[in-house]
Amino acid sequence: MSNLAILIIMSGLINISLIISIIFIERKKPESALGWIVTIIFLPFLGFIIYMLFGETFRFEAKKKDRYKLISDRNYKKTISNQIKHLVDTEEKVRKIPHVDLMILNVNNAGSMLTSNNETRLLLSAKEKFEQLEKDIENAKSSINLSYYIMRSDEVGTLFRDLLVKKASEGVEVRLLYDRFGSNTLPKKFFQPLIDAGGIVKEYFPTRIWFRPLFNHRNHRKMVIIDGEISYLGGINIGKEYLGDGKPTPWRDTHLKLIGSSSNMVQIQFFLDYLFVSDEQIDFSDRETFLKYFPSVESKGTKDVQIIASGPDYLEPNVRNAYLKMINNAKKNIYIQTPYYIPDEATQAALKIAVKSGVNVKLMIPGIPDKKLVYYVTLSHIQELLEAGIEVYLYEGFMHSKLVICDDQVVSIGSANIDRRSFSLNFELNAVIYDHEFAIENIEAFTKDIEKSKKITYQEFLQRPFRQKVKEQILRLFSPLL
Repeated sequence: MSNLAILIIMSGLINISLIISIIFIERKKPESALGWIVTIIFLPFLGFIIYMLFGETFRFEAKKKDRYKLISDRNYKKTISNQIKHLVDTEEKVRKIPHVDLMILNVNNAGSMLTSNNETRLLLSAKEKFEQLEKDIENAKSSINLSYYIMRSDEVGTLFRDLLVKKASEGVEVRLLYDRFGSNTLPKKFFQPLIDAGGIVKEYFPTRIWFRPLFNHRNHRKMVIIDGEISYLGGINIGKEYLGDGKPTPWRDTHLKLIGSSSNMVQIQFFLDYLFVSDEQIDFSDRETFLKYFPSVESKGTKDVQIIASGPDYLEPNVRNAYLKMINNAKKNIYIQTPYYIPDEATQAALKIAVKSGVNVKLMIPGIPDKKLVYYVTLSHIQELLEAGIEVYLYEGFMHSKLVICDDQVVSIGSANIDRRSFSLNFELNAVIYDHEFAIENIEAFTKDIEKSKKITYQEFLQRPFRQKVKEQILRLFSPLL
């Protein structure tokens, strides 16, 4: 038997074994399983390599018990239980609180405690965010905890690193968590001055686990918590490109600053992530230690906020379920901004059902993409939306905002895109704010963005080049993998 024949037989056996494994590993996601099987059949050797790089082959069980010690505290569980009971009783007795069923879903699904004493600051550009964050870090007294998907070693990254070095030198506790894949251009020695000053820096998963790279399960969250009282989350990482200095440009993004007890909830998520990759021993049962990180926050705010974490370490796609609930609850309007629109069937169907039920639905995506192939997959979903009557806008530059507004009452801002990767593969963090004034503030910003956007008409979209249509449909076959 020739070497070529042996190679073909071995390749076939490997592919058959891999296909059987995929059927079991991806059994809860048949679309994804089918996408991988098609890839492996048509690209026998290359498909195996692609699955090893991007496939669902790593589970989060080893440290799960240790990681959840912080939120398995009896008092926390009791508080959550009481909150569910209160919300259910409120719904039964009053039924005038808008979206109380969404609150209940988020508490039940994600353990997202509802806090009611929050101030919110809407930040519509990296310039706004960086200026406010710089001031708040400068004023930090006790602790600064940061987690970012992307950290750059450019002027912006250097500015914040040096500021953190200064605060660590003053005795403020500084912990920095960054994703190794998202920050793959960052030299490890970049943070050495911070480590020398007493700060702690940790990678969230190196891009290599045992013998293979790990490109999935990335920590896409962006959060900062200062003194346990002020927190930031949203779409803006630490880097010059978020200022629009580079391509694509102009760059439009959304971030959120929170002052109030919701910052305690963001702090919980930070420590869950941090303790997953760190061996630091923190005794949260010690009252003084606990209050240092989770103080009783005095705030003049009145906004109801829930912090929702989602990712492969949760049994349910919490953020995606919250999006679906918002869409299904809508009676008047839905506004969405996302850089990547690669929905699952349920989300696509929910939006079409909403618009056919008389809800005004507006979707805004980039006019200038950052990833061309992914953009073709986004466009492949647009025709169905236009046919249904959904308004679709192309922003004049790159739209990186992750925003959903429902009925002038509820707003979701965070790190999660409307795509399958954010729904199930990456670790994400969103805030859901229940407040009419804040919703109107976001709608006004959305309306200004429309002035800088082009509305796509159905007839115009049909006229796009045949070559583009072919690319869209071919690449759409791989959408369960994106």
